[in-house]
Amino acid sequence: YVDGVQQLQYSNTSPWFNVTSPLYIGSYGAMESWGGKLDEVRLSDSARYTSAFTPSTTKFTSDANTVVLIQSDTTNGSTVFTDSSSNSYPITVTNVSHYDTLPPVGSSAIYFPANSGLTNTQSWLAIADNSVWDFGTGDFTWEMWVMVPAISRQMKIFGSQGWSNSGAYDWVFDINPNRTLILSFYNGSTSQDLNTSTALPVSTWTHLAVSRSSV
Repeated sequence: YVDGVQQLQYSNTSPWFNVTSPLYIGSYGAMESWGGKLDEVRLSDSARYTSAFTPSTTKFTSDANTVVLIQSDTTNGSTVFTDSSSNSYPITVTNVSHYDTLPPVGSSAIYFPANSGLTNTQSWLAIADNSVWDFGTGDFTWEMWVMVPAISRQMKIFGSQGWSNSGAYDWVFDINPNRTLILSFYNGSTSQDLNTSTALPVSTWTHLAVSRSSV
């Protein structure tokens, strides 16, 4: 979903891959780091959206289905990040800060410095691997607000370890150089790429969501 409007639908009965590496926000395995801003990053173990919706501009609160919740509503320039879900997972911060720039929710956003290469000026948030997000055939939702700069390369929003980790299971939520979205799954031997066709606007806050429903 982009701003609550469904962009594509995909049917698959295969179990969700069991990721064996950290959960990265703004990168996947320290590659192709995000070079924009994010806000209200939430991972849930339920299908929160199954039809068109109006994205909330109210700060999320953790509920029984919230797995990870990373927010920004603090001092400009702060580099302290916390998981506001009931799990309170420790977050490793690499070159990321809070930035006071008219966010869609709260008083600040999550800022990832821009870079021109695949690995230059690496920046990400990372949470150690946990079985909580090994969803199997269960429901889930990923969502966040994004502000995309003018880009000419692939950028990672959210995902697991890099493809080069032989035998590891991977999943990545990307923005393509033309600012369309791609959701990729990889299990060490085969991959599935799901692409949208509409380009995201530049320098405009946009809500993104990926939701899986087993119903």
